[in-house]
Amino acid sequence: LDPNGSPKNGKTCTKFLFMTRHPIANIYAVDIFVQEAMGGFIDFEILLRNYIQMHKYMKMDEKTLDSEAMWTRLEDFTADPAKEIKNIFTFLEVESDDETIDDVL
Repeated sequence: LDPNGSPKNGKTCTKFLFMTRHPIANIYAVDIFVQEAMGGFIDFEILLRNYIQMHKYMKMDEKTLDSEAMWTRLEDFTADPAKEIKNIFTFLEVESDDETIDDVL
C-alpha cells in the first residue's frame, strides 16, 4: 500500500491461496465427514466428479482474478511445513524469516 493506504500501481492487494489435495485422499476425507458428521453416504464416483469439477472451477476462476494467486498442495505442506509456510509468507509479502516460521510452526 502507498502512504495513503491505497494499493500501489492501482492494483489490488488481495491475493488468493489455493490449497489442494490428492483426489483420493480428499474423497476419503469427505466420505468420512459425510458419514460421521452428517450420517449420510455419497457414492465414490460422485465425490470424484465433484473434486474434478471444483478444480476446473478453481482454474477458471484463477484466470479471471485481478489478483495474484498461488497454488500449494497439502501433501507438500505436510512433507515440509517450514518450506511451504515460507513460500506462502513470501507470496503474501509478510515476514518469512526462520524465527517467524518457527513461531508459526
